[in-house]
Amino acid sequence: MSYIEPLIYIFTGIYLVAGIQLNRFKQSDIRFFAKFTLIYFAFITLRAVFLTHLSPYFYFYDVSFYLKRILFVFVYCAVLKETAVPLIVKVTIHGAMISIFFYICQLIDGNAVFALGAFINLPPRVGNPDYTNFFIFTFDSGHAIRNCGFVWEPGAYGCFTVMALLMHFMLNKFKFDIGAIFLVLAIITTLSTTAYIGLLFAFLLYYRVHGGKLGPFLLFAVPIITFIAIEVPFLFDKIGKTYDVDQHNLESLDDLTIYYERSGEGQIHLNRFASATILYNIYGYKLLWGISNGYQGSDKVLKNVNISNGDVDFLAKFGVIGYLFFFYRYGLLFKSFLHKNEYVLYCILVFLVLSFGEPMPIFHCSLSFLFLYHYTTPELLGMNEEEEDEEEEDEEEEQIKPSGVALGNSH
Repeated sequence: MSYIEPLIYIFTGIYLVAGIQLNRFKQSDIRFFAKFTLIYFAFITLRAVFLTHLSPYFYFYDVSFYLKRILFVFVYCAVLKETAVPLIVKVTIHGAMISIFFYICQLIDGNAVFALGAFINLPPRVGNPDYTNFFIFTFDSGHAIRNCGFVWEPGAYGCFTVMALLMHFMLNKFKFDIGAIFLVLAIITTLSTTAYIGLLFAFLLYYRVHGGKLGPFLLFAVPIITFIAIEVPFLFDKIGKTYDVDQHNLESLDDLTIYYERSGEGQIHLNRFASATILYNIYGYKLLWGISNGYQGSDKVLKNVNISNGDVDFLAKFGVIGYLFFFYRYGLLFKSFLHKNEYVLYCILVFLVLSFGEPMPIFHCSLSFLFLYHYTTPELLGMNEEEEDEEEEDEEEEQIKPSGVALGNSH
């Protein structure tokens, strides 16, 4: 869907036709989406007219974003309704099971896994001859000991699996079942720094929901985590090296630009810290409202730069205003299940950490959070009814116990 653009419109059309035939679109759905559409177009129009003053070309980038991404995630949510989140979780768990099997095969004989993907010959990632995929699993010899799962890169796969774990916990009332085990195993095999940090916040949320105290957790966890982070090469050590490389690239950006233009090797790939720094240096306070979904065309330096920091990329696209709006709707979903603001904050921190390393906010699965809260609640899933049944059973047991004691005493 990333490299064959018409596919997204085809999938949107399929969902629209299916939704109409199955009578899935109600008046409430139309009103709900109409309000969002009004907010979206009012924002991008006011921004284009009064704030950015760019050519209309950039405004149409934002219109394209609406048609290509937002429309799709709405029809997805509106058609599947309360089953949308459970299906996302279910498919990701099944994907995790499959990925662990092929990951073991990859460690045993990576060439055989590569040969299987090459034989099936699905469209590969552009410019990387060492990459191959067969839809349910991806192998990249550049990540020979890391699990890419069903996406294109281990870090991105870590994002998908951590978010699935978070929603799985939300749906199963934080039970560490077989699905959670497979998701955690898949996350571990990615060897992704951001995925590990996101997993840590997910575990903290799990611990707090089960009544754990924050003080003892910090007392024991911080020294252990610090030791592991120092000793494991892809944590603190990798972060430090990444930061140093980023600073060097920023200082040499003009020379790198000339080199890449002459060699025809494509864009300069900036890491997380450099991506944040360069966008802040170029746009500054304009990141409050953002520039455009096609912001990279607004500055000659950015035309040759690949931005890898998803948080700042989204700020350049839709600003702090857009990100706050996203997190408001994202938080509504988790708040309806978790209730406490502290727990919702951990969910937001998970997303922020994952997005720091990947362009998470513009993935279709992430944009669906704009609408999922409207269709996925404990009431719609029947979870509150189960809780009420359990409470009634407890009350009946309490009523039975006194009578039993009384009978025993009478004998």
